[in-house]
Amino acid sequence: MSENKAGGLPKFQSLDELVEFFETHDLGDYLEGLPEVSFEVEIQEQIYLYDNEDDVLEVYFRDRRPAWTIELTSNIMISIDRSTSQAVGLTFLDYRELIRSTPWGVRSFPVTGLADLPVPERELVLRVLNQEPVSAWLDVAIVEGYRFRFYSSDINEPPHMHVIRGDNEAKIWLQPVEVEYNYGYNSAELNRIVRLTEQNEQLLLEAWDAHFNQ
Repeated sequence: MSENKAGGLPKFQSLDELVEFFETHDLGDYLEGLPEVSFEVEIQEQIYLYDNEDDVLEVYFRDRRPAWTIELTSNIMISIDRSTSQAVGLTFLDYRELIRSTPWGVRSFPVTGLADLPVPERELVLRVLNQEPVSAWLDVAIVEGYRFRFYSSDINEPPHMHVIRGDNEAKIWLQPVEVEYNYGYNSAELNRIVRLTEQNEQLLLEAWDAHFNQ
């Protein structure tokens, strides 16, 4: 550690030297010699509008502004600013029914509103769905209590999903739908997982492509 001849902070050669110095010195004695630092913090405020009579919840992630709105299901809509590829808000119809729990946990709904969209727009919606802040509200990977997911390390393999529930996991290929391995599921559950995968195969493939081909 070398002394600063101007009377300011000395130059430290290591973190240990810095810690040792401030065990016997007060930072307040050196504030005038410290450089000014400026930074910006973006605070994102969410706005909630709930209509109790109609049971409609609107969530805005930023200011309310015109946006492209897509009907994900008959009860859930998402609004996106296409100029920034960011979510503007979500609308939930029959909200109390949507959040009602089931024996399998949270309710899940098939995403039916993407089928007729051009591929680039479908991929945009899927990217927004899988990012904050939307992913804090919607988990498009959960189907009837099973979590369908893949990992970034899966990039060199053909499209597939890891289907997880509790401590059980199965790996399912998507083209065609086949079981690679199964840890813990009984035959009835595994047949159900295969059926759910087949029913959602196109959406799962698009989620895979949106992640690995962006």
